[in-house]
Amino acid sequence: LGGSTYNAPTVSASSGKASKKSAAEDLATIDFQSLAGLKPKMDAAFNDKSLNPKTANKKKSLEKLLADAEKKQQRLKELKASGDKEDREKAQNIEWGDALKTAEGKNIRKTTDPKLIKKEMKKRAKKKAASAKTWGDRVEQLNEQKDKRQQIRSHNLDARRQGGALGANLSS
Repeated sequence: LGGSTYNAPTVSASSGKASKKSAAEDLATIDFQSLAGLKPKMDAAFNDKSLNPKTANKKKSLEKLLADAEKKQQRLKELKASGDKEDREKAQNIEWGDALKTAEGKNIRKTTDPKLIKKEMKKRAKKKAASAKTWGDRVEQLNEQKDKRQQIRSHNLDARRQGGALGANLSS
C-alpha cells in the first residue's frame, strides 16, 4: 500500500525474491530541491497528448478531418486491392476497429466518412453566409437609423437657430 514504484523492492528474475534497494540508492532518487507536482510525470500515461490540458479540448478542423478520412479510405482501398494476405488482414483489422468503435457508441462515421464531412462543410459554409448576410442587414439598418437621427438633429438645430413659431416644432 502506498509508496513509490521507484523505491519499491525489485524482483530479480533469477532468484525470484524481492530485494530492497540500499539506502544510498533509495536516497539518490529523491530530489530535495523540487516541488511535488511540478516535475513531468515519468509514467507513460502522462506523456499521452490527449491528456495534455492545452490540447485536450481542441477539435480538428473539418479540412483536417476530410484529409485524414480520404487518406484512410485510400489506404484501406490499397490494402484491400493488394495481393498480400498480410495487407488484407490489416484492412480487415481497420474495418473491425471501426465497427467496434461504432458498437461502443462512438459516432465514427462523422469523422471518417468523406461524404459526411463534405456535407458538414457545406452546411457550415451556408450557415456562415447566412450569418454574414444577417449581420450586414443589421449594420445597414443601424446606419439608416443613425442617419435618420442625425437628420432630425440637424433639423432641430436649424429650427432653434430660426426661433419663433417654426422653432417650436422640433420633431417634424
